[in-house]
Amino acid sequence: MFRCTKKVQEALGLKERDLYVGAEHGSGDLREWYSNLVIFDRRKCLVFTHAVTLYSFMVPGVKKADFARFGEVFRSALKASLGAEGFSARERERLVGNETDIFGKATDRGVLGSMNDHVRTLGIHIDYEGGLDRVRAEELNHYLNETPMSRIGMQHSTLVLKTILRTEVA
Repeated sequence: MFRCTKKVQEALGLKERDLYVGAEHGSGDLREWYSNLVIFDRRKCLVFTHAVTLYSFMVPGVKKADFARFGEVFRSALKASLGAEGFSARERERLVGNETDIFGKATDRGVLGSMNDHVRTLGIHIDYEGGLDRVRAEELNHYLNETPMSRIGMQHSTLVLKTILRTEVA
């Protein structure tokens, strides 16, 4: 389930009638992700944030063609981000899945606020490093997920995500 900001909806060409409004997907869904489209160094970048744990990652330099294969771009980048953080193949698969992509409006203001905090953090870090070309996505993603967030009890999102995945598997 992708909860999309207006910018992502427009980039995907989604109209109001295309957006899921049902209740069976919602808070607490392990596969619910918020997505936003931002610009860094004049390049489009997608930022994804997990609704429950606030685990976030950025996909830099997306092109128009990438929106036609949005789910594939998401899954590939998520697997890479989780792998870089030490998640097992089994844990990655639980989050990634291969179900049909569902798109809805970004509805949780708390998640949106946390995502906006992440976007500001990314901008500062990218500027500090000298631009998007001088920093790897894995470093940025790690940096984001090591930031304590008040919404999850001032914990790091990587730790919260690992705890949830490892508790549910046991």
